[in-house]
Amino acid sequence: KRFYSKTVTEKYDYIKQLHGEMHGFYLRLQNTSLAKDETERLNQLISAIRNGMYAAKNIRDAQHDIQQMSNSSNEIKYSFYTLSREKLLNFYQGIQLLLDKQKGTKHFEELSAVYQSITKGYSEGLQSLYKESLARHVSETEISTLINFNRELYTSFKSLLFGLKDY
Repeated sequence: KRFYSKTVTEKYDYIKQLHGEMHGFYLRLQNTSLAKDETERLNQLISAIRNGMYAAKNIRDAQHDIQQMSNSSNEIKYSFYTLSREKLLNFYQGIQLLLDKQKGTKHFEELSAVYQSITKGYSEGLQSLYKESLARHVSETEISTLINFNRELYTSFKSLLFGLKDY
């Protein structure tokens, strides 16, 4: 319960601490004699953890942009925020459905479809931001913020998906 009441930065710092502890445990396990399949699985899990950390870092890095967009009186920026929030919720709901499926099931096709949707969503977001009509309604700094936020959001999605693949 305490975790949910923390700020995004506090949550990130906590996750970062856990990541360091897991990395240290991984290093200690490497010094033991493990079977080949155990070593492979351990490497997959540490990769999943690392990619999850990348995803968390991208969201943490986007916090300032998110606050600016959510409080903006500029309709373009606020609309981009609400659309991105919806995409984020849909993405995580889809990931949750994959996680809730039977363990041991291969999800290659589903993961591939999610990856394709991430790639498509990123490109569509960029295309909408590079329209000349948009440039008349936001400043150069604001358009840069939107472009950077789009990248951070979709990089977070990809990192989480890669982590899920290894998991």
